Amino acid sequence: MSSYPLAEWLDLAAFEQILQSFSQLTGFASALVDNQNQILIAAGWQEFCMQFHRANPQSEQLCKQSNQELFLQLSPTTACGERCAHGLWDYAAPIIVDGEKIASVFVGQLFHEPPQEEFYRQYAQTFGFDEQAYLKALQKVPLVPKEKMAPALSLITQIAQNFAALAKERKQLLETLNKQQLAEQELAKTSAFYRAALERIEAVTYIDAIDETSSSIYVSPQIENMFGYPVQEWFSEPDFWFKVIHPDDLERVQQEHWRTNQSGEPFDMEYRMLAKDCRVVWVRDRAVINRDEHGNPLCWIGTFEDITQKKLAEETLRQEKIRNEALLQLYQLSHKPLEDLADYFLAAALKITQSQIGFLGFINEDESTMTDLCLVKRGAGKLSDTRSTTGVFACQFWFVGRSTSSTQAIYPK
Repeated sequence: MSSYPLAEWLDLAAFEQILQSFSQLTGFASALVDNQNQILIAAGWQEFCMQFHRANPQSEQLCKQSNQELFLQLSPTTACGERCAHGLWDYAAPIIVDGEKIASVFVGQLFHEPPQEEFYRQYAQTFGFDEQAYLKALQKVPLVPKEKMAPALSLITQIAQNFAALAKERKQLLETLNKQQLAEQELAKTSAFYRAALERIEAVTYIDAIDETSSSIYVSPQIENMFGYPVQEWFSEPDFWFKVIHPDDLERVQQEHWRTNQSGEPFDMEYRMLAKDCRVVWVRDRAVINRDEHGNPLCWIGTFEDITQKKLAEETLRQEKIRNEALLQLYQLSHKPLEDLADYFLAAALKITQSQIGFLGFINEDESTMTDLCLVKRGAGKLSDTRSTTGVFACQFWFVGRSTSSTQAIYPK
């Protein structure tokens, strides 16, 4: 009971209407009183009590003591009555919910026998009441034989029990709503905790729709540090992800994306993306489908991990291995004709750079000019001679190594 205000257990407006009707019908005073002896609703109260006994601090204290004694002896099933300290009779029926009294329905401020006027005359003098007004109010107090109280007491007992049933329903509703609210608050705290934790790690976390382009639902702030694109740009176009994948990797990424969309298998790929400043960023992209309690797919939840440095290190080791193997082989081929050496140079360059077309030429000692003889090899084909020095200098050059004759292997990336 202490968890909720009484107003949340009982419809006080409806209760007041019922007590007003009861007092008009019977002429009895009525009230709803809480466990702290506070009067929440009062109807039909007698002038004798309100303007005198409860208007004087000393006599009001006697009223409260009488009420407390009455409430302490209440029965769970029937109304109980007691004569108050001022000689009037009061009755009450408890409102009990799950064994706990939450309030009481009070009726009374009446006499069962004619009052002794002389007693109340002296009473007025004791508490300093206006004697004439006090005795005039005394005449207005209902006089009801005790044996005629049964119908009224039965009625207030029914009122108390009916409101107890309504209060129990409200209690159950409040407890359900409170549990839901606590669960929502806990979920919000948990979500905030995990979001804060995710946004502190280096990897990018994301939530994507399960659609043709994996359109973004959520992306963590680290995305801007990794690729240079503000968070808002990832929501600007449904296919933004596809647009920033390296063109050479796009087709295989799309194929795997569409396959896992259909199969429901986890997505796990390494591929290149293009940052806003044109940097190439290698990522490991891992994601799983989040499902509801019935197994229905809801969304993709995944991470981008920047593996650029790892890839660069792997590429450096790969090229160094090929370079060393090429130098060793070159030493073994030193007695071969120039054409065989040139053929080997170009093959080694193509292997290192993973290119399909290579150029081989001769440059002078200070590397300022190239001779007009250029040997060209396409893929794994044979060497062919050309007489062109144009076009070569528009390519990016990679110097594999220098022989004693100052030959250089050159290829376009």
